Amino acid sequence: MSLLFLALSGCSAALVQFGPSGRTPDDSGLVDSDSGQEDTGDTGDTGDTQLPPADVTYVPSASGAAGSNLSLYRLGADYTVAPGDPSVTVPFENGRWAINYTPVPTDYATGLNYVIFVAFASDADGGGVGISEYVTLYSDGPPGADLASLGFVEGWNAFELTAADELPVGVPSQDLALPLNLLTQPSITMSGSYSGQVSDGYRLAVYPFTGAGAMLYDGALGAAWSFTVSHRPSDSAMYETNGVFVGGGTPIAYKDGDESSSMSHGDSAVALALLDSGETPSVIWVDPIDDPALAYLAVLGYGLHVGWGAYVVADGEKARELDATEVSSVRLDP
Repeated sequence: MSLLFLALSGCSAALVQFGPSGRTPDDSGLVDSDSGQEDTGDTGDTGDTQLPPADVTYVPSASGAAGSNLSLYRLGADYTVAPGDPSVTVPFENGRWAINYTPVPTDYATGLNYVIFVAFASDADGGGVGISEYVTLYSDGPPGADLASLGFVEGWNAFELTAADELPVGVPSQDLALPLNLLTQPSITMSGSYSGQVSDGYRLAVYPFTGAGAMLYDGALGAAWSFTVSHRPSDSAMYETNGVFVGGGTPIAYKDGDESSSMSHGDSAVALALLDSGETPSVIWVDPIDDPALAYLAVLGYGLHVGWGAYVVADGEKARELDATEVSSVRLDP
């Protein structure tokens, strides 16, 4: 049973912890009509036009949002996506998704004068494009003293959902970041060093979490090593956790005792991948997602994105994606 399998299986689907966004709104609100992207304040361009006002705006973190739509889905009392159709859907235009919407009575939970929405972007065929860690809160009238003390005001607000044990902080609902985390990342490369004695018969493998099927990678081991995985794991290396289909594995160094040039029962592991922090990294694949509730669970609940990524996963905790330095400096120490 893998470390990742145990961690994801034990992760709660309900998100009840929040952190401050630290976001500052853009200062220009101008869009260049040639590029469709928001300017940084250069009002001298002849193609600049003032964007119409909107209650809520989301902006993509990278290219690839053209032709998509963004929908706001209600969050239930347990901070999971409520069943049913979205409350509002808008197209991607002028480099952003701009929402003008006043919640209706059916949006509110019984006894509450506010409603929280999560933003889910999808392509023309309904496939997932991205889901934001910024959610929006609409307060019908002045918020209660508890929300007001955290910076929330009447009308539209935003705050960031995180796994940190911090209170939510209300911020303006403009230009909220929406990563394209539901577009499949086709490959991941991990590299590092082996500190032991290198000789014939020493190899590097990515051992699948399920312990079944072929290695995700299997090749010769050198003092400096690198591997790339760019295919979906076999079905035997995949498993389902609360509707999200996940696969992947952990890099290990091994001695090819039976000289089969692949990992087999006659071989012995000599080193497990480690970061300088002492954490064990893994490469993880997530199948494409077109359901907003599953996207919310995978990205905001588990800390994963669609396709390949490199992560550290601790039991019962949200995954942490490796940065560029970490993914290229993995140690194999016998």
